[in-house]
Amino acid sequence: MSFTIAEQEKGHQNEVPPIVIGKLSISPLKESDLEDLLPFCEKEIGAGYYNKESLFELLCLSYHKGFVCSFVGRDIETNKVGAVRLTTIAGSMDTTQKGHTPEEWRVHPLEVGYFKSMFLAAEYQGSGIGGQISRLSLEKLKLQGAKAVLSHCSLSSPNGSSRRYLQKMGFTPVQEHEGFWADIDYLCAHCYKKPCTCKALEMILYL
Repeated sequence: MSFTIAEQEKGHQNEVPPIVIGKLSISPLKESDLEDLLPFCEKEIGAGYYNKESLFELLCLSYHKGFVCSFVGRDIETNKVGAVRLTTIAGSMDTTQKGHTPEEWRVHPLEVGYFKSMFLAAEYQGSGIGGQISRLSLEKLKLQGAKAVLSHCSLSSPNGSSRRYLQKMGFTPVQEHEGFWADIDYLCAHCYKKPCTCKALEMILYL
């Protein structure tokens, strides 16, 4: 990276007041959030999936010309992290990795952003907060010039919640992928196995 996070955060849109959605205060993700974010992510997806370095890398890939497209939600009373939407800008994906079929997309890969992860603590679920946070990310991707956003949902999520959530936002299926997360050294919170045996569904939303 040719910039520092501090340089990007200085004077950009992180200075706007947070948006209150239900019991959560939503604001653009900052480097200072990462220490609290790591244990939250470990609880939601499984220990070892993320570390400080990988979260920092995702934060860097969220920036584009003074704005960031990842968001964090903190409880308005306790200040604890209760939600996060990790999103990377268009052109940041390595489409040669398994689980990506750019030949099936209707737009060029450099015009596609990526919904990496969306975690919402159980006590905030069912009120539409997740969708509202994701729409904030979509607004930033559109400003960047993205023409689509890709995501991979786990077909092992409880009651198909991950797939239903993306479909509700307008995502359409592209292709299923066996062992999509198997190369990551973590204990999956869905299948409770290491390596993860969950099947992923590649989905895309055209903006």
